[in-house]
Amino acid sequence: MTTINRVRNRRFLLPIAVILALALLAACGGAATEAPEPATAPAATTAPATQPTAAPAQPTAAPTAAAEPTEAPQAMMSEEPEGQLVLGLTSYGNEVPIPWQEIAFAKNYGRFIWDYLIGTTDDAQLSTETGLAEEWTMAEDGLSWNFKLRQGVPFQNGEEFIAEDIKFALDQTMVIPEAPASYKNQLLCCVTENGIDLVDDYEFNVRMDKPQIFLDWDLTDAQGNLGVPVDKSHYDAVGEDEYARNPIHTGVYQWTDHLKGDFIEMTYWGEHWREGVPLWESVLIKTIPEESTRIAALKAGEVDVINLSRERVTEIEEAGFRVYPRPGQAVIGFYFHQMWEDVPWSDIRVRKAMNIAINRDEMVEFIFAGRGSPGIVYPMPLSGEVYGGWDRWGPKKDPYPYDPDGARALLEEAGYGDGFSITMHSYPRPDAPEGPRMVEAMAGYFEAIGIDVTIQPIDSATSIAERLAFNLSNTMTYLDAPNRPFPGFAGLMFGLEHSEGQGRSAEDPAFDATIEAMQETLDPVEAEQRFLAVYDYIYDNYIHLPVANLDVSYAGSDRIHADWDRAWRSWEANYLDLVRRR
Repeated sequence: MTTINRVRNRRFLLPIAVILALALLAACGGAATEAPEPATAPAATTAPATQPTAAPAQPTAAPTAAAEPTEAPQAMMSEEPEGQLVLGLTSYGNEVPIPWQEIAFAKNYGRFIWDYLIGTTDDAQLSTETGLAEEWTMAEDGLSWNFKLRQGVPFQNGEEFIAEDIKFALDQTMVIPEAPASYKNQLLCCVTENGIDLVDDYEFNVRMDKPQIFLDWDLTDAQGNLGVPVDKSHYDAVGEDEYARNPIHTGVYQWTDHLKGDFIEMTYWGEHWREGVPLWESVLIKTIPEESTRIAALKAGEVDVINLSRERVTEIEEAGFRVYPRPGQAVIGFYFHQMWEDVPWSDIRVRKAMNIAINRDEMVEFIFAGRGSPGIVYPMPLSGEVYGGWDRWGPKKDPYPYDPDGARALLEEAGYGDGFSITMHSYPRPDAPEGPRMVEAMAGYFEAIGIDVTIQPIDSATSIAERLAFNLSNTMTYLDAPNRPFPGFAGLMFGLEHSEGQGRSAEDPAFDATIEAMQETLDPVEAEQRFLAVYDYIYDNYIHLPVANLDVSYAGSDRIHADWDRAWRSWEANYLDLVRRR
């Protein structure tokens, strides 16, 4: 890469011709690429679900021996990318490409345009090779972390990524109260105010008020978006609104065109430090909430990849398209929001009644086409052969029984013999296109025990925003929580369940103490043992309403890799693997 000059402490790393070409592309509103020609349907196959060969090791600090900073790897540019990869998805976050303004689901587009401080492998282990940090260590007392950065990584305007860019993004996440960034509680709980200190352009320290032994995990591409840097000098020059319209990041593709709720287009901008030259010149993500429309687009050759409900898998296979399954990937469940208010489900008897009003076997068979199993605890899926087997969470618990008579008796005992009224949000999700039909079925079960249900169609991003604003009194919403290594669940618990969590449903001192006990230890093995008490508390107190553990499938045309590895990162299907050369 060509060094042109320095601005402040930075280097410009891209040739000036590339920078000018990108500027021209942005000014023209992105590349105008036609949809691919319809492809001849391939022979019907089902791609094998790649499984990790062993349970991922607990994340530990990177080697303590200090390594000399190195220039980013230089891949050989032997070929140029061609054509456009088109994804047809139900939704993909807030569509605001600034990490502190995005929720975790933004990784559906984010991993194309972003790099993360800490990298991971496709089987969900930490990696010193795939992220922006080459080395990181936690102090023995857990009260500080040190990060050493990879040198020579360019932003998409040619400016070099340095430590102030990740410090700026982390600071913004912590100081903007309304920032919706998923997992930001993992910073707010523990990082000292003004506690991120720059050592030089390629090293920084984080001071902690209390230990957070999985901070490295929370800064990976396998969790949320906390570890994504922002080009501070460019952001300061143009402001947040302009940065959101024309963002500058370090990823494989650059965001070049967007219409909210319709599409995002991302375009190749230059050889990437890790991925080299991708297969495709551009990637287009289309918002297609309705499944029949997605399937028609796949069959017409208008899209290359779609998310697929379980009941349509056989149809798609018989039509000759590849299906990419991932058994045991997620558990789907509902939230009893704002239990601290005067709402019926503040009473455990009501939560239990609503849980035993549901016939989970029927739900799995008729809503999810038998491709799953009854849910036991949300948000922890049963693991199958992934992450340690079926006994991952200790002795296997039974799903809550189906007992509508018992449910009615509990409501009578709780003072709701005449029933009550609730609202349920209805929307499809990328891993659960069946969402609206599931909500209708749930409403039927509830009405059978005297609960009156109003179903409110809404897009999932708006529903999540309402949740983060605590505007869901007497309202139920759902999510499909992905399977992940234990540190991912540890990071999830504070934000989702603790009384100070940004997405909490309850404010329960006893539950808080259970979560805090898990976080207090400096031993990852002990933390996992203490996590079992959190799991038990959720189950015993009916904190959520689990529905089903689900296999998750996507379908693709013959233009994409037959061996697409969907990997095990949370909240996205490893679409980046589709642009890698084989």
